Amino acid sequence: MVTGKEGQTLRLMRPNGSFRRQLSDNSTTTLPSNTTTPPAEIGQGTATVRDTTGQLELFPSNNGNLFVAPVGSTEDLAVLTNSTTLVAMTLPDNEDTPYAVAGDSTDRLLHYFPDEAASLGASRLRLATWDKLPVGSRLINLVPITSDTSDDAMLVGIDTKGEYLFPVMCAIENQNNKIFLVKDTSASALSALEADDLRFVLTGGAASKCGPLALLATISDLTAEGADELRRR
Repeated sequence: MVTGKEGQTLRLMRPNGSFRRQLSDNSTTTLPSNTTTPPAEIGQGTATVRDTTGQLELFPSNNGNLFVAPVGSTEDLAVLTNSTTLVAMTLPDNEDTPYAVAGDSTDRLLHYFPDEAASLGASRLRLATWDKLPVGSRLINLVPITSDTSDDAMLVGIDTKGEYLFPVMCAIENQNNKIFLVKDTSASALSALEADDLRFVLTGGAASKCGPLALLATISDLTAEGADELRRR
């Protein structure tokens, strides 16, 4: 049973000013209509996502949840993941967001529940194929952002409406740990996720040790084939 271990707690960086303007402007990278230069090819690759200490790695679970496990764990994680990997699209024409972790190698897409986040302060981060996305869910990508105080580009959830949320991990009694998305990463907000009354409406079990995840991604095995499978409407 993978319960995860809490590494060094790091403060999640806020996006810099230019990124906030990009969100508010809802800008996209396009070429002028009169150009003859073709757009740079979007690639798809395997995303290895680890925390900044290099001790924990993020994995997609068979049941649609995501969890972290110690790097180099001797446990057979294939039983939990069926050897599925996270997948990212490269965005070569976008200097602010060079790639986006959008789903996994079985064409499941990252999504969350905005109403849940608004009412409970957190939402589950889950995976599902396009035709099985739950009613009320919204697609979300994990994208790298930088701050004025660090050169490391850490992953933050950005949804289709430009809302951004931060990933956190909670240990769940007698289950794998689970990943959630929150707006508020303060100690009081994270401790609220451990409340007993949330176990049946959010966490799915008794939660403890909820803490922020400062995540970094490396992209490998790039290919243009299959990129459209993750570039949804």
